[in-house]
Amino acid sequence: MLHKLLRFPALDAQTTYKCTLVYDSDIQSISIRPYQVKKINQLQTVLADQISYESKFLDRLSLSQCFNQRDEADDVIIIRNGWVTDSYYANLVFENEEGLFTPAHALLKGTTRARLLDEKVIKERQIHLDDIKLYKSVYLINAMIPLGGVSIDTARIII
Repeated sequence: MLHKLLRFPALDAQTTYKCTLVYDSDIQSISIRPYQVKKINQLQTVLADQISYESKFLDRLSLSQCFNQRDEADDVIIIRNGWVTDSYYANLVFENEEGLFTPAHALLKGTTRARLLDEKVIKERQIHLDDIKLYKSVYLINAMIPLGGVSIDTARIII
């Protein structure tokens, strides 16, 4: 059965795709679908003191519950015990005159975040909810979104 899962369809070279691999002790499914970066104009902070998401899981209920509190905003910034963590689908990088900083309390320490830390492009810093105003912009990053791909002025964050 594994050989059937590993047959990939012909893909358009001009399109970006996202591959999702679902597994437990065995591969359950593989899906490939076109990927477009979502336009983000506004972020809403949401409090979620009990949230935990250290690894990518198929069950994203706790993240979805946060996302559903966004009102008119396009995405959320999840705040756990007063500390900035992540958005619904991305790690965060805040910028001010001192440089680029990612929250030390990230829920999921993603691969792009880890690479940027290793390359010393960004630094890890504890960022409290009250500290957001100390930054001029925030970038959303993940394996599909490079640094600079999605940028929001912090004035567009609803606290």
